[in-house]
Amino acid sequence: MEKKEFRLKRVVVRRIDEYSGELYNSRDAEIIVEQGNYDTYETNDSSIFDYYEELRKDKEEVKIEIETLVVFGEEDLQTLKRLFGIENTNKYKNSVYQRVQEYGGAEEGGWYYHNLYLTDMDYDSMKKVEREEILGTDRYGNGYVHYEEFYRGQNEKTEKEYYC
Repeated sequence: MEKKEFRLKRVVVRRIDEYSGELYNSRDAEIIVEQGNYDTYETNDSSIFDYYEELRKDKEEVKIEIETLVVFGEEDLQTLKRLFGIENTNKYKNSVYQRVQEYGGAEEGGWYYHNLYLTDMDYDSMKKVEREEILGTDRYGNGYVHYEEFYRGQNEKTEKEYYC
């Protein structure tokens, strides 16, 4: 029987002070994720990611940091849950991204990279047939992909890459 592996992560929402321009910790939480489980995670603050999304929606300058503190086995799960007060179970959010291949430049004979743009598609309301028709990529990696994430837009990547 394969042993379960878990990760204790610390989530910190940092806001930028409008007067000093300095970052300060606005809210934090601990979460436990089970390796390979993309349905649910456990936390001591069930609304931390909703709080972050709300600040972003209000156009506030805000950053989120998710750091892995420790990797542990099932034998330590109850102890860490009790130690950090982790009692809530949350579901991951399902997001659909458009994956687009971009041309990076002529260096080394030409190179490409991919960006991910968050779409308005609602994965949870799509029927299985729709998912099979819409999701997937072509031979260049362009198309639509599905991610399970803590908050919508967690995997969005829109920056231009540069050759180093």
